[in-house]
Amino acid sequence: MKHARATEAIVQFNRVGEQLHITVEDNGVGFAPGRESDGHHTGLGSVRDRVRYRNGQLSIDTEPDKGTTILIDIPAGPPPDSRTPAQAHPHPAT
Repeated sequence: MKHARATEAIVQFNRVGEQLHITVEDNGVGFAPGRESDGHHTGLGSVRDRVRYRNGQLSIDTEPDKGTTILIDIPAGPPPDSRTPAQAHPHPAT
């Protein structure tokens, strides 16, 4: 809401098999396509990093004065390395 100056946002979560589909659509100010690449001004840089970490796909549809739709598809299971440190590096029993 901060960057979009939106008055309304719709967030949908759908699970299809082993995929989680997330859609975020707002009626905000939008921005010129490609402008999201600097990330630190729109907050989308961290979203892109998190989706990439989950081996997912991110798509952004936006235009100035037309709002923005963000589509995220990620595996529905736990993150790639969600084990606790003890599980990731087990020590032999003593």
